[in-house]
Amino acid sequence: MNVGGDLLFGGVSVGTNVGGTYDLDGGSLNVTGNIIEGASDGGGGLTGANSGVNSAQLHIDGGALSVGGDIIVQRFAVGESGGSIGTYTIPAGQTVRSTGTTSIGASGTGTLILAGAGSTLISNDAYVGERTSGNGAVTIGDAGAEWEITGAYRIGNSGTGLVSLFSGILDANGGINMGVTASGDGTLVVGDGATNPVVEVSGGNTETALFGTGKITV
Repeated sequence: MNVGGDLLFGGVSVGTNVGGTYDLDGGSLNVTGNIIEGASDGGGGLTGANSGVNSAQLHIDGGALSVGGDIIVQRFAVGESGGSIGTYTIPAGQTVRSTGTTSIGASGTGTLILAGAGSTLISNDAYVGERTSGNGAVTIGDAGAEWEITGAYRIGNSGTGLVSLFSGILDANGGINMGVTASGDGTLVVGDGATNPVVEVSGGNTETALFGTGKITV
């Protein structure tokens, strides 16, 4: 499927605030513009996004997604459904923002890579390995890449989660919780011996094994 502009979830442009869900589980979706949860003024881009759009969800459960602009949705999930295998790479200069939840490996297997300078992920709440069957992996591999979380950040919530910060910045404004439930298994890897990534934690605790298993490797 090819979209020669913005892909909108609800908003003024389409006359409704019901956002809905886009499930990509095969084939390809190519968007030359932005994927946004509506536009408050009928325009595009992140500055025109309408946060009032309800339940705008993008699930990558397979297939290939290519976006020329930025992405802003309520829920951004890679590997949402059980048994799914989803992968997405945030290219250099792209911003992905979830106003609700980012989930990598929700019930399936999800892989997210921040690959280049200016690759930016902004999350309200974030899960890597959200549910029991979820297996999520996030790699931040460029000095100019950044993941900012303003709310809860859970690695290995009830599933298995791995975050590898080889370079760039991880900014957790609500703390970091790993191995949150008894079935949760979370791992945070910081650096590879040759780089100097930055982990900034504020507004909460860093808990490596709340009720499950968790570890930090430096």
